[in-house]
Amino acid sequence: MADRVEMNPAEVHATAGWLESSAREFTDEVDKLMREVHTFIGGDWQGRAAGSHHAAWTEWEQGARQVITGLEHDAAALHRAADVVVRTDRGNANGISTTGTGAD
Repeated sequence: MADRVEMNPAEVHATAGWLESSAREFTDEVDKLMREVHTFIGGDWQGRAAGSHHAAWTEWEQGARQVITGLEHDAAALHRAADVVVRTDRGNANGISTTGTGAD
């Protein structure tokens, strides 16, 4: 017997929406922070030390952008999963109703 999976598609879509919102908010915060960093590092602070910090901040930003991408991909996957469950459920319901009408 197959394991049973129960899912509330509305809750899954809501969770995906929360992930999308979180990704947007995190993007805004990263953008704001990086503007400040670039103003500081690219402004008055020059030289080797500034250059070494620039590389570290670039690496940090790349990591933060990967987290954002992960949130966006997870949200999209959750939306797709919920949509598949709804389509499958409707298909099964239609199949049952069609079978039921032929049994009369």
